[in-house]
Amino acid sequence: MHDAGKQTSSKMVVKNVPFQATVKEIRQLFETFGELKSARLPSKPGNVEHRGFGFIEFVSKEDAKKAFEALGSSTHLYGRRLVLEWAKEEESVEQLRKKTAEHFLAAGNEIKKHTYIHV
Repeated sequence: MHDAGKQTSSKMVVKNVPFQATVKEIRQLFETFGELKSARLPSKPGNVEHRGFGFIEFVSKEDAKKAFEALGSSTHLYGRRLVLEWAKEEESVEQLRKKTAEHFLAAGNEIKKHTYIHV
C-alpha cells in the first residue's frame, strides 16, 4: 500500500504531472472519488505551462483517502506515474518552490566550479 505520510487533511500534492496534462483532466481523474473543493496546477509567472505538480483538495477527508488509496500506487497519465503525497496543512506553492530551490542549490554545490583565465 502507498503511504506518503500521514493524512492530516483532505488536500494532497500530485507530483510528476505530465506537462501536456490539463487541470480539467486532473480534475476528472480525481472527482470520480468524491466532490472536489479545488484542483490546481501552478504555473511559472508569465508562462502557460504548469510546473509538473498540483494540489487536489476534496470536500471530505474520507473521499480524499479513497482517491489516495486508489490512485496512489500506480496511476499513469500520459506515460508518467503520478506521485501522491498528503499536503501539510501549511504547505503552499511558495513552500514547495523553496524546497525545490534548496534541492537544486544543494545539488549545484556538489559541482566543482572552474575558473577560466583568458590570456
